[in-house]
Amino acid sequence: MVILGKNQVIAKRLSQISILIMVSLRLALAILMTASARMTTIAALSTASASVNHPSTIGTPGKPWGIDEFKLWRDTRVKQRCYTADIVPKIESLRDNTLFDVVKYGEVEHYGIGECDAFPLFAVKSRDWSEDKPNVFITGGIHGYETSGVEGAFLFLSGGRAAHYTQHFNILVAPCVSPWAYERIQRWNAKGVDPNRSFNPNGEVVEGRSFNPGEATEESAALIKFLREDMGHVQFFCHMDLTGRMNQHHTIMRAKSRQCP
Repeated sequence: MVILGKNQVIAKRLSQISILIMVSLRLALAILMTASARMTTIAALSTASASVNHPSTIGTPGKPWGIDEFKLWRDTRVKQRCYTADIVPKIESLRDNTLFDVVKYGEVEHYGIGECDAFPLFAVKSRDWSEDKPNVFITGGIHGYETSGVEGAFLFLSGGRAAHYTQHFNILVAPCVSPWAYERIQRWNAKGVDPNRSFNPNGEVVEGRSFNPGEATEESAALIKFLREDMGHVQFFCHMDLTGRMNQHHTIMRAKSRQCP
C-alpha cells in the first residue's frame, strides 16, 4: 500500500507537470502569434524561397532523390533566424539559476556558408540530482519548425514553476535538439533526414516491429551518447517531447533514397 500511494503521488505530480508544460506551450504560441513584424519577415522569406526552390521543383517526378537533389535542397533552404542569437543566450542565462546545471553534450555540423563550423548542443539538468526522485526528460526542437516546443521548454525552465517540480523530480531538458532545422524552420536536418525517426544508433531492424527507426543522425546520436555515457543510462519515469509548430515549413518531401553527405 505504501508503494501504491507513492506511485499515486508521482502520477499526480506528473499530471501537474504535464499541465504546466501545456500552459507553457500555449504561452509560447501566444508570444509567437503576437510577434507580427518578425513573422511577416519570415513569411516573405519563405515565400520568396519556395517560389524558386520549393521541394516539389527539385528532382524528377517519380524518381527518388539522390545526393545532388539533397544537396540542392539543403543549399537552398533560407536561414530565417539565428540559433546562436536566439537560443544560446537563453541557455547561458540559466547558468545563473541555482537549480540547474547547463551541460554542452555535443556539436552538429553547421553547413552554412560563412558560418561557424558547428552548432553547440546543450541540455539543462537538475543540480540536486537524487536517486530518490523519479527522472523526467523533456525535449524541444527535435523538428526545427516546432517553434513553440522550444519556447515552451524555456518558459518552463525560467518561469518559476520548474523550481517547484525539482523538489519532486530530477529534470533533464534538451530545449533545441536540431539547430540547423531551427534556423531554417524545417522538419528535417541538413541531410534531409527526420531526427525524430532516427533514434536507432546502429539502424537495427527488429522483425515484427511496426516501425523501425532509421540509423541515428548527428542530432539523435549526440543525444543518445549523452544519455548513455554522461547520464549513465539513468532510467526515465517520463519523457515529454514538446511539439507544436507554426505553418512556416515547406511541403513534405515525397521521395528520397539516401542522405546527402
